Amino acid sequence: MKEKKGLLDAVASFFEWANRIRDGKLQMLFESRLFAPLLLFGLTANALTRLREILAVVVAGILIHCFRQGYGTSLPADIQWALTIILPTAFATDLLDGPLASLEKKWKRVSDGKGAHLDPFADKLLSLPILFYYILYLDWWVGGLVSLIIAGDILGTAFRRYAGMRKIQIPANIFGKSKMVFVGAAILSLVLWEKPNVFLFIVFCSIALTLGTVSIFRHAFLLKYTLAVYRETAGAEVRREA
Repeated sequence: MKEKKGLLDAVASFFEWANRIRDGKLQMLFESRLFAPLLLFGLTANALTRLREILAVVVAGILIHCFRQGYGTSLPADIQWALTIILPTAFATDLLDGPLASLEKKWKRVSDGKGAHLDPFADKLLSLPILFYYILYLDWWVGGLVSLIIAGDILGTAFRRYAGMRKIQIPANIFGKSKMVFVGAAILSLVLWEKPNVFLFIVFCSIALTLGTVSIFRHAFLLKYTLAVYRETAGAEVRREA
C-alpha cells in the first residue's frame, strides 16, 4: 500500500510541476504586450470560460446535423475543417482561463466567484456531446471505454452536487485537471484526421480514465474525512452543552 501511495504522490507531483511550468509560461504571455490590449478591453477568465460554452453549443449543433445526415465518422470536408478550428480554440480556452484567473487574483481584480463552478460545466458541455456522438460509430469495446469516461464525468458531477448539498466544497485535484487534457487529446485524435485515429484515441482515453478514477477516489476520501470531522465537531459541541 505504501508503494502505491508513493507512486500516486510521485505522479501527482509530476503533474503539479508540469502544471506550474505551463501556467507560469502562460502568465508571462498574458503579461506581455501581445495580450495587453485584450486585457484592457475586458478579457477575463470567466469570459474565456463563457466562450468555451458558446463553442460547445456550436459543436453540439454541428454534431446533431451530422447525426441527422447520417455522416457517421466520415465527416464532410467543410465540417471537419470547422471542427478543426473550433475544437482546438475551445480547448485552448480551458488551458488559458486558469492562469488568467490566478493573475486576476494577483492584480486584485474583482471576480464574481463563479469561475470555479463554470469551468467543470463548460468542460463537460464541450466533451460529452462529442463522446456521445462517436460512441455510436466506434467498435463496441472502444465505445465501452468511452462509456466509462462518460460515467466517470457524471459520477464526478453527482459527487460534487452531493458535497454541495452538505455545504462541503471539494476543490478540483491535479488528477481531474490532467484528465481533461487527455480527454481533449482523445477528442482531437478523432477529428484532426480524415478518419478517426483509433489507436491514439484508445491511448489517450485509457490515460484519462485512469486519472479520472484516481481523482474520484481522492474526492471520496476527502468527503469521507470532512464528514467525519464534522461529526466529531458536532459530537464535541453536544458533549460540552451536556
